Amino acid sequence: MKAFLALVAAAWTYTEGKRFWFCLYLLMSFAANAILLIEPFAIGKLLNAVQQTTANGAELSYMMFYFGMMILIPIGFWSLHGPARVIENNLAFYARTRFMDRQFHIVTSLPIQWHRDHHSGQTINKMRKSCSALFEFMSNSYNFVEIIMKLCGSVIALYLLLPTASMIALAVSIVAITIVFAFDRVLVKSYEALNEKDHHVASALHDYITNIFTVITLRLEQLTQSELWKRMSHYAPKFRTNNVINEWKWFLTTIIISIMTVSVLAWYATTTLDTGGVILAGTFFMLYEYLQKVGGAFYTFAWKYSTTVQQYADLKTSESILSAERAEYYRHPILPKNWKNLSIRNLNFAYENNEHQTEHLSDISIE
Repeated sequence: MKAFLALVAAAWTYTEGKRFWFCLYLLMSFAANAILLIEPFAIGKLLNAVQQTTANGAELSYMMFYFGMMILIPIGFWSLHGPARVIENNLAFYARTRFMDRQFHIVTSLPIQWHRDHHSGQTINKMRKSCSALFEFMSNSYNFVEIIMKLCGSVIALYLLLPTASMIALAVSIVAITIVFAFDRVLVKSYEALNEKDHHVASALHDYITNIFTVITLRLEQLTQSELWKRMSHYAPKFRTNNVINEWKWFLTTIIISIMTVSVLAWYATTTLDTGGVILAGTFFMLYEYLQKVGGAFYTFAWKYSTTVQQYADLKTSESILSAERAEYYRHPILPKNWKNLSIRNLNFAYENNEHQTEHLSDISIE
């Protein structure tokens, strides 16, 4: 949850000036997903009507009403979802631009010593990773709205159809969320370690490419390639371990969701037959579809939260830059009221001109 909240806070910070649109596209996404939740209900009612039809005019009219709903639902969904996605991606682009601009502003304001202590290749990689993480999170944030609406809306629908089903779904939801958080607590540390290794690779790559003439002239191609390969392959075991942990998470989530679906459908079938009732195809379909939506919400949640944890780790790479921001840089210097003279004494300075010749200023004094 910490990863998600940190990325939301960053999104809110860097959409300053456009926060009305930020709130608007979220509301539109919630409304679009609410409309989509009606679809299983409409199809289920239609199936029940087909199963119970006696071919009279009233029932045919009833069926036509739900046929009409099946056409209106996707129209209503896309009339809100489409514009919301356009706003969402435009805001993601705007936030990324502002974030990169701020980091560049900080980097160019820092003293030379800071740059000597921080490799340029690593700084570039951190800026690129953190900005990409914010952009990717914001440009796909509709997935989180979809998860919330699928989960909450489906549990409510299940309660209205079969209260026991909603209780089972809620219990499974708590277990599944606990599993995802437990696994990702382990993974987030691994992602941070992998990022450090990635910065190490980026620094070498930056050095070799920016000094490519030296590499070629001194015949260092094999040596540099060997060093780069060594750095890249060094963290392969940790990468493999991460993948194994991630697949275990998917396996457990899948099993739990399957148990939930079978349990609810079996409960409905058993209780209906025990009371001498008829299993309605439409009601069975509605239960199955809403259970699938709950399951789908968890698949999406497990996938998105893992991605979000990695994006959070990438976003954190910019901390060394953001924390180095010099507050005094933004203060306007105030000269003493009674100042009269400005002097420069014993100035020594060397620089390279456009012809790559070194120019020197030695012991300069100006009164």
